[in-house]
Amino acid sequence: MNMLINGAFVPSCTGAVIEVTDPYTGNLLDTVPSASKEDSDQAVEAARRAFPGWSRTPVFDRACLARRFLSLVETNREDLAACLSRESGKKIAQSRIEVNNILLSWNLFIEKARHLYGTILPPGLEAGQAHNLVAVNRVPLGVIACILPFNFPCNLFSQKVAPALLSGNCVIIKPATDNPLTVLRLGALLKEAGFPDGTIQVLTGRGASLGDILASHPKIDAISLTGSSEVGIHVAQTAAPTLKKVMLELGGNDPFIVLPDADLDAAVKEAVTARFFYSGQICCAPKRYLVHSCVYEAFLEKLTRAVSGIHCNDPMSEEPGMGTLISE
Repeated sequence: MNMLINGAFVPSCTGAVIEVTDPYTGNLLDTVPSASKEDSDQAVEAARRAFPGWSRTPVFDRACLARRFLSLVETNREDLAACLSRESGKKIAQSRIEVNNILLSWNLFIEKARHLYGTILPPGLEAGQAHNLVAVNRVPLGVIACILPFNFPCNLFSQKVAPALLSGNCVIIKPATDNPLTVLRLGALLKEAGFPDGTIQVLTGRGASLGDILASHPKIDAISLTGSSEVGIHVAQTAAPTLKKVMLELGGNDPFIVLPDADLDAAVKEAVTARFFYSGQICCAPKRYLVHSCVYEAFLEKLTRAVSGIHCNDPMSEEPGMGTLISE
């Protein structure tokens, strides 16, 4: 599956590709381009050309395109969920929830975009301004790079791309190396919905190379990353010379605290879900369990019994269980 640059699905200029495999079976699902600096430059230039027209497009018209996109997601939701499960190792029930979250998130941002009001500063706030009424309006920033993680590509696609597009920015989306296919399909649906060429680019490649290119690019105005703290520090340092805006959502500490008066059955159920949802590959999954000494033994016994009942099985199976890790 090719990447999306200026409204066309294209290979890399170099012809280099990355294999995408099913982490459960090990089978090859597809290949995607490994974007080069030349590919990235083409995407950035396309976005910059599209920005003047898109930034002047009324919010109402942007919202109409977004709703058309959501209609296409609704039509293709089962195919999207299946694609996400196969390339991510995520249980199909969890993938369906994530695809449904696209509808929830985009509708929220559509409504929010209609309320990006300006501010009126009354006369007389400064010397010599007794008769001046000042209007402050929000304006689009420009070209925004959105770097997505592997664990919740649809959720983070929505949280980064929807507000950027609806507020009049152009986006360059970099999905995770291991599971880019669902995001590429979402890019295709955005194109099908009628978003102008250049407003959306989807570049595939390895984070260490493509991420650095985007973070350091002088014609990208902001970068939004969800990933590890180490990668976040690196991206911030790489972006610093260009003074672009940097938005980071990074790893957490996440203690799970059990107090003496806790309902232990409820605590264990929550502890297992929080730690083992998507095979534990979540930044906010509990890293430490702090259990009061007076309930420690009882909690441990119940937790051990619950965890022993978890079994890995086919991510596409409707049976309860846990999927696979994204990679070895």
